Amino acid sequence: MNSPNRPERPLAEVWHLAWPTVITMTSYTVMQFVDAVLLGQVGTEDVAAQGNAGVWAFAPISIAAGTLSLVNTFVSQHLGAGDANRGAKFAWAGLWLALLWWLLIMLPLAAALPWFFDELHGDLGQPSLVKKEIAYGQILLAGGLFSLLGRLSHNCFFGLHRPKVVTLSAILGNLTNLFASYALVFGEFGVPSLGLPGISFAPQLGVAGAAWGTVIGSIVEAFIPLVALFSSKTKAVFDVLGARGWHVSACCDLFKRGWPASLSWGSELICWAWFMTALVGRFGAEHMTASWIAMRYMHLSFMPAVGFSVAITSIVGRLIGENRPEEAQSRVRITLQIGIVYMTLWALVFATLYEPLIGIFINQNTPEASRVEIMRLGRWMLLCAAFWQTLDAVGIVLSGALRGAGDTTWPGVVMVVLQWTILIGLGYLSLWVIPESASIGPWIAATLYILALGVVMAWRWKSGKWRNINLIDSKSAKGS
Repeated sequence: MNSPNRPERPLAEVWHLAWPTVITMTSYTVMQFVDAVLLGQVGTEDVAAQGNAGVWAFAPISIAAGTLSLVNTFVSQHLGAGDANRGAKFAWAGLWLALLWWLLIMLPLAAALPWFFDELHGDLGQPSLVKKEIAYGQILLAGGLFSLLGRLSHNCFFGLHRPKVVTLSAILGNLTNLFASYALVFGEFGVPSLGLPGISFAPQLGVAGAAWGTVIGSIVEAFIPLVALFSSKTKAVFDVLGARGWHVSACCDLFKRGWPASLSWGSELICWAWFMTALVGRFGAEHMTASWIAMRYMHLSFMPAVGFSVAITSIVGRLIGENRPEEAQSRVRITLQIGIVYMTLWALVFATLYEPLIGIFINQNTPEASRVEIMRLGRWMLLCAAFWQTLDAVGIVLSGALRGAGDTTWPGVVMVVLQWTILIGLGYLSLWVIPESASIGPWIAATLYILALGVVMAWRWKSGKWRNINLIDSKSAKGS
């Protein structure tokens, strides 16, 4: 089956779907980056607090997002098989799973954050850091339902090969976040040192204001595609309202194929959260601040590659549904080339421009000794990130290709094993083997983890095991 709206050339087809997906997948990262830059004008401790709380709040969101990402696979494979409407029941399955996860997991975690951060960082002698971490994390977890609803609706449109709807919502959501965060971080006072005015009647909330700005931006980003899902244009091919219901079988199918992605995504976020807050965090606020500055730039480098990954999930899913695996392989090759070029360019930026990159997060009131130490640590961390960029692109793109084919279990389990043995295991080992390296030792372990992940995903794709997986034949005779 050939879609009449699909570009003929493989590169054009990939780019047609990839560029809006890249913008969309970078959206939350840009929100976090903007908040970090704004908070850097308040103090370096605020940057550390936002990073620490943000990563722990995002961990449960990423676990649910792993399963929700399979909505893309089911919808795109049904689109390729000629009946996208049959995939609408998976939107409802994702909705029920998202609501249950928010109620049963995310809200209780928000209530537990005061105890958690007091246990984690209470002995650092910085009670203000703990207070800021709690405030930021609780707001993000309570508002996390909107992030989940946004990801659900995004995956529906990715699967339908209509990513521009989501791109519009991402752009408007980020503009909303920029204005809301600026207003609520600085309030009526603005940033006098930079000559920036305040916003009349806005409260000055600092770190908490940045969290509220992110939630408000997420609401806008979720609202637009949710409304579009029920529009007459979408209903013609994907009747969500007509498919409403519990759909127990769809929930089971979504969970069956989605749990490995949830396991690997959630495990990776938890590992990175522990890496940043406990492994690096044991060395103090300057090490945490430098790590979070480096991490913010890492997110800018790899999240567009995640956009390529999501795009190739949709493309591979549709081509598998059309029974055209060879064409799927050619699209993966093109996407891989784009991802490698993009992330290798970032490697050059990290290796050569680390000083101005780090400097924009450090305000003029930072003590000179702290500024020099943050700059020194950040340089080495960015150099580690530069070293792994190319193979990171390989791992990210090919994991998306495997997900589009429904190959989730083996990659998911192997990713978890690598996360705990290399990222965390070798990270702790570095504290004993090279204690003089302090927080740089764990960053060397992180480098080895990313390199191993790229090699493993390349081997799995090349093995061709994904060709033997079939998701929709057994369902084609079933009603929606």
